[in-house]
Amino acid sequence: MRRSLTLGASIALALATSGLTFAQNTPANLQIHWIDTEGGAATLIVSPAGESFLIDTGYPDADRDAKRILAAAQKAGVSKIDHVLVSHFHNDHVGGLAGLAKMIPIDKFYDHGDTVDQVDKKRLDDYKLLAGGKRQIVKPGDQIQLKGGVQVLVVASEAKFKAKTSARSACW
Repeated sequence: MRRSLTLGASIALALATSGLTFAQNTPANLQIHWIDTEGGAATLIVSPAGESFLIDTGYPDADRDAKRILAAAQKAGVSKIDHVLVSHFHNDHVGGLAGLAKMIPIDKFYDHGDTVDQVDKKRLDDYKLLAGGKRQIVKPGDQIQLKGGVQVLVVASEAKFKAKTSARSACW
C-alpha cells in the first residue's frame, strides 16, 4: 500500500511511503512538523528511517526562524538536515537558511533554478554561495528518494506542472 501527500507551494511535492519493516531504534511513521515562521512556514519531514527533508526556512530576523527549525529538528531526533528545498527566493522562505546552516549541517539543497525577480536576486546569489556544489535544480516529475520508503515527487517548478499526479494524492 502506498500513501501519498501533496504539499502546495511554488514547488509542490508528493510524498509516498510503503509498508516496510524498520529497526526498533528508528521511527515507525512518517513525521511531518509544521514550524511557524510568522508570515510563512517551514515544514520538516522525517522519514521512517530518520532521513530529514526541510521545505523553506522562514525569515532571517535575528535567526528567530532558524532557531525554531533547529528546535523542531532536535525534538524529532534530527542531528542534520539531509535535504532542504527552497520553494522560492522570497525572504520569508529562504531568509533563515544562512542562520540555520550555522546551527546544523545541511547535506543537499534543492530549488527551482535561477529565474527570479530583481528584488530576489541577492537572496538567490547568497543561496547559491551557501549551497555550492550541493545544489540541485528540480523540475516537474523529478523524484528525490529518501530512506525508509519515502519518495518526494516534484509536481511544480518555475510555473510548470507535472502532467498528472496520482489519484490517491491528498492536497493541502
